[in-house]
Amino acid sequence: MDHTFVGAIPRNLRKDMVTPNCRNMVDLVVPAVHDPAGGIFSTSNDLAKFIHKVLLSRSPLLISNSQRLNWLRSIHYNTDAITSVGTPWESYKAVMPDYASYNIYFKGGGLPGQFSQVSAFPEFGYGVTVLTSLGSTDAELFAGADTTDPLGLSYTIHNKLAPAIWKAYNHIVIQDYVGTYISSDGIARIVYEDGFLTLKELKLHGIDVLLKGDHLVWRSGGKQNPLFSYGAALIGTGFPGKFRGAPLFTCVWTGFDIVTTKSGWGLDLFVFKKVNGKMTFFYEPMRGKLVKQ
Repeated sequence: MDHTFVGAIPRNLRKDMVTPNCRNMVDLVVPAVHDPAGGIFSTSNDLAKFIHKVLLSRSPLLISNSQRLNWLRSIHYNTDAITSVGTPWESYKAVMPDYASYNIYFKGGGLPGQFSQVSAFPEFGYGVTVLTSLGSTDAELFAGADTTDPLGLSYTIHNKLAPAIWKAYNHIVIQDYVGTYISSDGIARIVYEDGFLTLKELKLHGIDVLLKGDHLVWRSGGKQNPLFSYGAALIGTGFPGKFRGAPLFTCVWTGFDIVTTKSGWGLDLFVFKKVNGKMTFFYEPMRGKLVKQ
């Protein structure tokens, strides 16, 4: 970040400075309390480096992963259920077509005539920087000239990028996971429906694993409506290729790993790995290893 500074303009950067076109703003003396004003004394390239190397990198510079996770989060949610605040973030909820919601973290700054906005969308791996300087003259501003809104411009960019990335991601998910998996004594069938990867069928060693899941539930509370008769939604765990199975049409979810194998593998854990170039489905409780066809 060789074009970022706080306080007086370094002599070697004066040639690169952008000056607002309105005199009544240029001549103002701004107190030091406004330094660095959310990125005003920087460039879009420098701020992009900050986003990618600190906020979004798997191995962030300057801080550890745990510090970044603790920093890049909301600490208070507003009553509109859409916005929240962190330190120093203002966050806005983004809802995707499958109704999954994510926080986009924003931080803006402003001085007379110059404005900035930095935002990061961690789950989708990208961010946006917007730096603007007023191009209108005093007379044009007095006549009511519009000014560029960095937050509004950021929204426009996110509204274009996020759905496109979501669509591309789901295309990759479908290509990687959807299909029929078989072994000498088993079959698994995975589909994509209603925005979810869904395990529609899993039979191993002559046992219907989804039906067996219902039987385990019935043992504790008596026979009920089956939870897995339509399949199990595969919910990502945050670890590559690891999913948890959840009922599709109920909010009843007793928890993770209530029943485990001797090795500690939860009965609702399904793992996918590429073996010899082919996607392979592992289910340790039934010693299942099935290959995608």
